[in-house]
Amino acid sequence: MDYINKKELTQVVFVAGATRSGKIILSRILVGLDNTENIRYDPLTEQFPCLHRLKKIDDDTCKFLLNYSIYHMIYDNYIGRNTNFRPNDFTSIWNTPNPQKFFNRLLDTKSGYGDGIQGDNAIKSIIESKLIFHMMLHSQLMHINIMFKSFPNAIIYYLKKNPLDLVYSWHKKNYGKLFYDNPRVAVMTFKHKNHTIPYYAVGWEDLFITLNDTDKIIYMVNHMNKVSEIEYDDLSDNYKTRLKHVYFDNLVEEPELYVNQICKDLNTKKTSYLNKIYEEENLPRKIDLKQREIKLIEIKKTASKEGLALLDKMVEKFESNSK
Repeated sequence: MDYINKKELTQVVFVAGATRSGKIILSRILVGLDNTENIRYDPLTEQFPCLHRLKKIDDDTCKFLLNYSIYHMIYDNYIGRNTNFRPNDFTSIWNTPNPQKFFNRLLDTKSGYGDGIQGDNAIKSIIESKLIFHMMLHSQLMHINIMFKSFPNAIIYYLKKNPLDLVYSWHKKNYGKLFYDNPRVAVMTFKHKNHTIPYYAVGWEDLFITLNDTDKIIYMVNHMNKVSEIEYDDLSDNYKTRLKHVYFDNLVEEPELYVNQICKDLNTKKTSYLNKIYEEENLPRKIDLKQREIKLIEIKKTASKEGLALLDKMVEKFESNSK
């Protein structure tokens, strides 16, 4: 038997990038555009492509799970189910132009889930209103092919940050230490020779456990980059046109250039709420290159020669591609 996948209800947008790459800024900008939903992030849904890449589930099963999960996310969000009211969360309705809209959905008995016409009317309304659903993905492009196979009409914005900034940010968050033993961690983890191994180290776990904490970060970022490059090269030309590269430095320095293009991509327009987001995110702002020199000095204190050499290659490649 074959799975029957749900049809796409509306425009699906993914904001992809490594953890700490600046996805929140771009996702908040999307919230400032007309007809977009609140930011969505779902750690359970992100496990499906990880399992697929590790060959724990096949293509069809992964596509079905992704399709089913996001279909119901869109539907539940529209009828007010699983609404986030936490004021400090970026995924909260309070961080949208019109929180009242979500209360109206919650209290509207006509669009409630039921065993008859109510649920059908909600589906019809979602399709007719042409909502823009957007969700963050945290593994760069490591799963880009299965995501496009699951959502062939999706548009994916890929946040690319200078590897030096990314490594430094992970370093300050202690991502190379015992961070992955924390029960709050959303990254898939494994036990190997009595060590906790994060998903990003699978396939080279023996090397991972020998590295110091800073080198672990450098090698993980490098691994994500390499897998992402392979995945990107395997994309069809059609999917490559639906993947939009967004360089973090350019985004914060000249956000309007990206916003205008995004509005064209999604057939939408800016709202006045975008000005509030710009103010809160300090946009536009100039990147302080001197800070990178300070960050490198900090990294050099604990990274090995091999780790620093690898980081230097990543930075050189990134800067060459971003010109």
